Amino acid sequence: MPAPYDFTWAFGLREQFAKAARPVVRERYRYSRSWAGFILEPAELISFV
Repeated sequence: MPAPYDFTWAFGLREQFAKAARPVVRERYRYSRSWAGFILEPAELISFV
């Protein structure tokens, strides 16, 4: 059974100072089923923490 969503996941580094960088993670979701958001939104909040 295919996942109820499509997503992209990107990792990057953003330069902060002369010798320091900040890691940045970006996620984007597109739900293909109406109930998928009820599962993914709480998971995204936990991932943020």
